[in-house]
Amino acid sequence: MPISKEEVSAFLKLDLPEELTRTEEKKLKKEIGEYLLVSILDYVGEGKSPIAGQGNFKKLSKTYANEEKSGDRLPNLDLFGDMLDSLKFKDAGDGIEFGIYNKKQAIKAYAHNTGFEGHPVLESPSLKRQFIPDKGQKLRRDITQGIEQIIEGFLDARKENS
Repeated sequence: MPISKEEVSAFLKLDLPEELTRTEEKKLKKEIGEYLLVSILDYVGEGKSPIAGQGNFKKLSKTYANEEKSGDRLPNLDLFGDMLDSLKFKDAGDGIEFGIYNKKQAIKAYAHNTGFEGHPVLESPSLKRQFIPDKGQKLRRDITQGIEQIIEGFLDARKENS
């Protein structure tokens, strides 16, 4: 999926059993998608990347923190809240696509995910604060384990109800 100035998204392939009905699959994907967004927002809210191997975001400069965030140096990507509020997911065949699809917010997400690569005003490279995985990258293991647990729980409940 693209990481561009118009859209910043990723695809998560899900290994779901073929015997699920379309209704069950949609319900399970919705549960996984909601969990995925909450997990990403939780990591970002703590100033950390939800992507495996990325670690913590570098703290905001004192000057910027004083001017824009009342001295708070936590880089939670939430200056106005509009970019993170536009984080969405959608059913995409054998998985889930998630990201920022609003063009106005995508440019901000692109800047954070690339280190302001090609930004017309800000110097590049700047601080990369990646929160959507690019090709070849994966989400942190605890997020993927949480997804696996959701699938297992769904299948267990399905067995109990049949």
